[in-house]
Amino acid sequence: MKPEQKEDIARLLESRTHDIFDAVDCRNFDPDSPIWSYLANDIVIETELFGQLEKQTKETWLKYLRVLFTENPDMRNHITSMETKVSENAAWAETFSTLETTGIAMIPGVKKDTLAIYTWRKLNGRWVIVKTKSISGLDHANYVP
Repeated sequence: MKPEQKEDIARLLESRTHDIFDAVDCRNFDPDSPIWSYLANDIVIETELFGQLEKQTKETWLKYLRVLFTENPDMRNHITSMETKVSENAAWAETFSTLETTGIAMIPGVKKDTLAIYTWRKLNGRWVIVKTKSISGLDHANYVP
């Protein structure tokens, strides 16, 4: 695959990743919304909160996000950097997004840094997220100036 083709794929997936975070910040958790067609129907979730790999349906994951953001109405994610690695044969890709999250109800006034990794696969001619992983930064909480 030519480097420029991989760059085009990376730009597409990064744009979709931005759109997903925008949907979360706008509290759009309707599973029928077009944005969520970028998630596989069965998705693997790995977070420090769960501490393990857990396969869930798209609807279950969106319900979890709805509850989380209802309990934290001021919570917002800000992408500070993003990089995407596309496999040589373009069968899969990973998007690495560095986030700053603010508005967490349990820790008001604190900024939380996280690395969010989306694993994309091309299924039936469409790029979809098949796995998400989030890792808290080494400096778990910084006061927002």
